[in-house]
Amino acid sequence: LAGICLGGALVRIALVLYLCKVWDKEVGGLNLRSLTGTFYKVIFASLLLGGICYALFETLSNILAPSTLAHQMIQVGSSIIVGAAFYFGLLLLLKVEEVNKLWQMVMRKNESGRMVIILCN
Repeated sequence: LAGICLGGALVRIALVLYLCKVWDKEVGGLNLRSLTGTFYKVIFASLLLGGICYALFETLSNILAPSTLAHQMIQVGSSIIVGAAFYFGLLLLLKVEEVNKLWQMVMRKNESGRMVIILCN
């Protein structure tokens, strides 16, 4: 099963790269340098994310008894929460433009100059 998932992911990556090249040729305005840089940053962050989630899951499986549903939910839930926070933070540190714009849209200053979280306009 893991081989099928990996193979599917590699095919999708190759397809995206091919489509970017074709689109750049057809449209002419696609900034491939910027996209390539973002692509490598996201791949790097994804690899680290996988390692962090795997290490946390394995650590928790050694601490908790994985036979109970509650412990399994703690393992999976904490891996998802920690992984998502790590991934988002790493993409901010790597200065991925789209993530920085999203962060600026969510975090705004109110009238008094304090930072507030805006979820809806």
